[in-house]
Amino acid sequence: MTETMKAREERPDPAGIVRRGDAVKTARSCLESLDCFVDWGDSGIGCEEKAAMEVYGLPMCEAHGEEAAYGALSEIADDLEQELLRLVNKDSRSLSPHLERAWNHGLESLPAEAKDYQRGDALLLEAFPLDRERTNAETLAYVEEPDADWCAGQAPPFDNYLDVRRLICRHMREAFEEGAVWLVEMLEAKREEVSAQAAYALALEKEAGLR
Repeated sequence: MTETMKAREERPDPAGIVRRGDAVKTARSCLESLDCFVDWGDSGIGCEEKAAMEVYGLPMCEAHGEEAAYGALSEIADDLEQELLRLVNKDSRSLSPHLERAWNHGLESLPAEAKDYQRGDALLLEAFPLDRERTNAETLAYVEEPDADWCAGQAPPFDNYLDVRRLICRHMREAFEEGAVWLVEMLEAKREEVSAQAAYALALEKEAGLR
């Protein structure tokens, strides 16, 4: 386990969705003997590295695991933030001083690393290096001609893929919490596919000077 992974393990996920080091509790066998789970589905990404951590109970190498962990923690942070912000809806009455203090503490407890978007981008690019042959045709068309009429009013492909990844991670979290391992594994294939396409879109949009 790298020093970076050790530092992050000091702030464990209470739900056990992200596990590193001594926190790993795989039911499959010794973690070090397992290959990274990222090797099936429509993404075409076959990883031959050994597992170093777990995300949603699935063994993953450090590169793919940290990318998956970032997506998982980002979804958790977004979900918590939305729930906490309900308390300060402009149409509701003002919070009491005690409740406001508790609310502020709740916001401060959100995982800071989940809001580090530059790190999230870097993790995607490392986990899924650009493969033009596997890149979605719509992404290729967008970066080649972003001013085309059909692109008007549409979010860039990278942003769209991140939104889909967040939705998949939400379903994976709920499945993990319910102990539905088969559903987690089924959704992981789609998460890998969407994450790979997000990484390809990000790389190409950067290459074209679009972000």
